[in-house]
Parts: sequence; structure tokens; C-alpha cells
Amino acid sequence: MIPKTREEAIQRLSANLCEVVFRKKTTGDVRQMECTLDPQHMPIGTFQSLGNLDRYELQSDIVPVWDTGKSAWRSFDIKTVLNFDVISE
Repeated sequence: MIPKTREEAIQRLSANLCEVVFRKKTTGDVRQMECTLDPQHMPIGTFQSLGNLDRYELQSDIVPVWDTGKSAWRSFDIKTVLNFDVISE
């Protein structure tokens, strides 16, 4: 089920590795990304490099995530999500 809010997406991502399919706002391309906010699925120390999730509140539809395929922080707009699945808990 696709999360309706940024908070719902963050809640799922905080405890799981997920596959998110979304449309990039800049190009309109569809992108698939395996991502998480669960430190268990990140290299040691990576989660601390995100800083405070509250700093993203001003852009309330933007969800910051750790992209496990690119080993880097990325983000997506919750309004552009086409599919959202939990891969691993």
C-alpha cells in the first residue's frame, strides 16, 4: 500500500528496507529505489550523517532515505510515489 503522508512513509522506512517506485519531478522519469531509514540496513555511522529529520519539515512532502543501491542519501516526493513495498524487516 502506498503511504498517503510523508510521516507514514518515514514510519515504514524507519523499520524496514523498502522498494519505492516514483516519478522524478525534474525529468518525469520513473525510478525504482531500494531504500531505508533503518540503521540496521546502513553502513555503521551512516544514519547519524542524516542529521535531524525535522530539518525536512519545511518541505513536508520530501522523504529523505538511504538508497542501498547507490550507497548514498537520496529523497523522493511522497506525491510522486507509484508503488511502495516492504522488502525486508
